[in-house]
Amino acid sequence: MSFTQTLKTAALLLSLSAGVAFAAELPGNVKSIQATSSQGQISVLWAPVTGAVSYRVYYSHESILGNGGNYDDFDQTAGAQTIFNFKSMPLQSEKIYIGILAVDKDGNESEGFETEAMVETSTSMISSVSSSEASSVASSEASESSESSSESMPSGENPTSTAVPMSIESVQAVTETGVLVTFTKDVSSDAIVNAGYFLITTVSGTVLPASNTAISGKTVLITTAPQSPDTEYVLGLLSPIPAADGTNATPSEPQVRFTTPAKAEPNQPAQPGQSYGKNPSLPGANPPTGYGQRPPQAPLNPSNLGLSAVLRKDGTYNVIARWVASPNAASYSLYTSKNGSPYSWNSAVHNETTVQYSGIAPGQFGIKVASRTNNVESSGIDKVIDLPASGIGLLGVAAVAGAGAVGRRKKKVV
Repeated sequence: MSFTQTLKTAALLLSLSAGVAFAAELPGNVKSIQATSSQGQISVLWAPVTGAVSYRVYYSHESILGNGGNYDDFDQTAGAQTIFNFKSMPLQSEKIYIGILAVDKDGNESEGFETEAMVETSTSMISSVSSSEASSVASSEASESSESSSESMPSGENPTSTAVPMSIESVQAVTETGVLVTFTKDVSSDAIVNAGYFLITTVSGTVLPASNTAISGKTVLITTAPQSPDTEYVLGLLSPIPAADGTNATPSEPQVRFTTPAKAEPNQPAQPGQSYGKNPSLPGANPPTGYGQRPPQAPLNPSNLGLSAVLRKDGTYNVIARWVASPNAASYSLYTSKNGSPYSWNSAVHNETTVQYSGIAPGQFGIKVASRTNNVESSGIDKVIDLPASGIGLLGVAAVAGAGAVGRRKKKVV
């Protein structure tokens, strides 16, 4: 072997070893994404990823997960913050799908998209104004503003400053299922602030489901699922919280971290005491178990379950399931069936309404989704998809979809 060949071989080995190292050092996938649209702006909030120094916010006019990772474009955060605001609509589309990839200090991205968020927006609200029209409107408004100011403001007085926006002062876990958020101002008494206005996750990205809220002055008490003791959580806003003075705390408000108390030592058992009151041997002394309590009610089923599939190079499929959330479910139980076999329990998710199963062999594949609250489960909804052995059927659909997406780019879906 010549010296040149030796160098080439060494370079190849270094390249392969670098590739293995690169794969091992990729930042983790983003596990949870929430997005809201309000007054021509989109706010996106997601769970943090350990080691990320920034994030890339990908967007598309159609599902990124359901189209093999295809997307239209992306923006990048300036730092490791896990909130991003589009100042204007990034696409002229009634629905915008958003996926997030973490970026580490070496510029490596997450392996691929694991979840996505979808926001609906009215394209009629997105308008384009020419520079001449904008100048005319601005000039007119400035003139009206000047006349109004000269009439209402006494001579010699300085104009009043803009009111300081409301912000989060503190967040505290007050009970095992209660999180108290304190703002710098009184929350508007007319405001409707439900649990969907907040996103609470662990630092690793697991969502803590929330169900109810109660407002009192500057505080909002959020009722959550049982919290893990001695655990750090992150709270962020998904929608503006109106203050009594007309200002708001907005989704651009920095996220706040809080830690739950450690688990208390169990109390010592009570010492037996002297019998007192009604003789327990008499009829009616002890009410039957469950006396006066209503049996737990099953949550409502989710709706609109849809299945799609992407053919893999090895001849198997990635199957994506999406459904519309139940209004009173704390989590969802997932069941699967292969080629007509009975459904068997597979896994559970909390706030997610999109899941993906990878490496599914050709044949019939069924998925059943049931809502779950307080250990009571709904009857569930199910759907079956046919996965051709040759992949021709789905490949034809994919080819048609690809032809309509010329110029779009693609990232891996995991």
